Amino acid sequence: AADIIRENFIGEYDESELADWAIEAMVASLNDRWSFYMNPEEVAAYEMSSRNSYGGIGIVVQDNDDAQGARVMKVYEHSPAGEAGVAPGSLFLSVDGRDVAGMERDEVVELVRQAIARQRVTLRLLCPDGEEREYTLIPGDVYTEPVTFRVLPGGLGYVRIENFEGRSAQGAIEAVEALRTRGVSGLVFDVRENPGGQLSELLQLLDYLLPEGKLFISRNIDGSE
Repeated sequence: AADIIRENFIGEYDESELADWAIEAMVASLNDRWSFYMNPEEVAAYEMSSRNSYGGIGIVVQDNDDAQGARVMKVYEHSPAGEAGVAPGSLFLSVDGRDVAGMERDEVVELVRQAIARQRVTLRLLCPDGEEREYTLIPGDVYTEPVTFRVLPGGLGYVRIENFEGRSAQGAIEAVEALRTRGVSGLVFDVRENPGGQLSELLQLLDYLLPEGKLFISRNIDGSE
């Protein structure tokens, strides 16, 4: 197939991209949800996400519940937006000088992504205190915390685990230790919408929580366990 393309295709194409699509199609034909192909750019992005970090400005955007438009739902502390003081709840007014008042969330997100690709994002926001402020952000590494915890009414300890990527096991262990010092009567682990992650992180946490015993069996193609 590659030879036919080389000999007959009159347009321009990228050999490496051709190979990427061919490999991706072969893996997809296995019809196995756990088997997939990543190109070099996707591998780099995955390696960042597996450390609970990614490249960007560090905000999560949501629809404006009160009217049209979009708001900043969440700001990651260790991010360009967090360090600049962007406040959750701020309403988007403009992105790189373009008026976005009344735009749908997806449109605003796409404008922000385009600005991130240009390595400079200028946001004008209506902040929760009623003031309009402009922020110029240089995209960089965003570090997210995969574990949060608190004491629930009734004395139960609540541990939310967003994923099982880097730092999740240690974060959950530290959360449990902190809750135990507060004298909680039990623990609730919230893993709703947790997409999974690294087996090593999961095993580290389960080894801490559970008594000694067999967790699961892994079997290779040659039958070894």
